[in-house]
Amino acid sequence: MTRIVKEAAVRRREILDTALELFADHGFDGTSVNRIIEAIGISKGAFYHHFRSKDDILTAVAADLAEAAVTAILPVVDDPEATALEKLRAFFGGAAQSKRDAVGDALLMKLAKALYAPANLRLRVALEDASVARSSPLLTRIIEAGVARGELDPVAEPAVTAELVLQMGTAAARAGAGTDVDLVMKKLAAHKRAVARLLGLDADSLEV
Repeated sequence: MTRIVKEAAVRRREILDTALELFADHGFDGTSVNRIIEAIGISKGAFYHHFRSKDDILTAVAADLAEAAVTAILPVVDDPEATALEKLRAFFGGAAQSKRDAVGDALLMKLAKALYAPANLRLRVALEDASVARSSPLLTRIIEAGVARGELDPVAEPAVTAELVLQMGTAAARAGAGTDVDLVMKKLAAHKRAVARLLGLDADSLEV
């Protein structure tokens, strides 16, 4: 059988995408390194050339999604003509769109359903932590610029407010995993109002 040799970046991406699919289908704990290797059809040596362990994949997946979210909204954040509200709308909306672009709608929907299963607890926490760590400095910059322009009046200094907003976002995402649709919608609406108040905005000015 002819051995297929791929560029390092292509192979690494293939391993990450396959692992993410398997995590969504079988859970993080239910997906072994051997299962990933078999699904791709590569040797253990090829796998360990790119990743030291399954946890290493977990870290890389979380970092890649967080980086994609930040990259997608940087043009608006760096635009000196953009208002604070425009930057905030890009921050919240662009991050969601970037995840769709990064993994596709079908896989994103599958992951959204799987993330809150006990078997995917570590994956969910890793994604949340990576997202907050990468997004917090960016949101801080947005708030600082809004304060300087007199467009935002946060309840605390920008870095503290950014952290609070992102922590609330994590909690709201968990609320969205419920099966009582009416209750979920009430929680998400309350989250939107709370974020607006933290930033000193009108309650209906944001879509989070």
